[in-house]
Amino acid sequence: MMGNSSEEEGAGLPGAGQGEDPVFLRTRLTEVEALYAQVQVQFRELRTWYDKLKRQHRELLWSDVVLERVGLSEAAPGPAIADADRANGHIGGGFVLRYHVGGGAFATVFSGTDADGRPCAVKRIPKYKIRTLDSLKNVAGELHALRAAVGCPNLVGFRGVVASEATLSFAMELFGNSNLQDAIAARPNDVTRAAPGIIRGLANGLAHMHARDLHHRDIKPENVLFDGSEVKLCDFGLTATCQRDPVTNERLRFPQCVSGTMGFFAPEMLATTGYDGPSADVWSLGVVPWGNQDFTAPSC
Repeated sequence: MMGNSSEEEGAGLPGAGQGEDPVFLRTRLTEVEALYAQVQVQFRELRTWYDKLKRQHRELLWSDVVLERVGLSEAAPGPAIADADRANGHIGGGFVLRYHVGGGAFATVFSGTDADGRPCAVKRIPKYKIRTLDSLKNVAGELHALRAAVGCPNLVGFRGVVASEATLSFAMELFGNSNLQDAIAARPNDVTRAAPGIIRGLANGLAHMHARDLHHRDIKPENVLFDGSEVKLCDFGLTATCQRDPVTNERLRFPQCVSGTMGFFAPEMLATTGYDGPSADVWSLGVVPWGNQDFTAPSC
């Protein structure tokens, strides 16, 4: 009785019983297919506009006006490279790529040679991966730091910059056999013997940067090149310039931020009142030996 009552109540609803009607199903399927086709057309149109806007954004971001404003005029494309030369690793400026040695989220690093035939490391940054003005300013800051590093034995040496339509490349000296983190794992005895010199070298490199109002922001063993006895600080991708008060010339505090690597950045970087950049670098330097038993030499 209850079942019959439900059927009788539903019999008067719109479309009742049509779910099993083949004609109705075919009609609905045709309507859905037509709607799907319409959505596909609209999606392709939106994708076309999106790709166009993305190209225009990239062209504007890497335009001469913007590059000059952020201090990265060297990123303007240089002379075109012949296909045959490009196939042999030539990227311009006399630099030739040899082997891939590593990379990260925004760049790839190769070993190579410079115009004088000296070994070098080349950091290649695909321009399409730099999508914001802040990222472009970071690239400009890295180039500024590389130029400022010249003359310090404990900062990686700068060899030159080369740009094409698609890529920006920074050439640096090729130093050491590994970074400090890998050396701690593979050659702990070498690290122990060199521990005092490692800390002194890093402190000297930071002093050079701080004297030029540069805040590294990412001090950690992976960013220290090690040749078994000496070290050079590298990777200036997060380096920022300290600002000064125009009247007193006092160094201004950086705004609150999380920059660098968890476990190495200074806690005061999280302060809402801001922080002093060079002091934060010194904190990170102090963390490098802390927790590594290979840094136990008394003279440290």
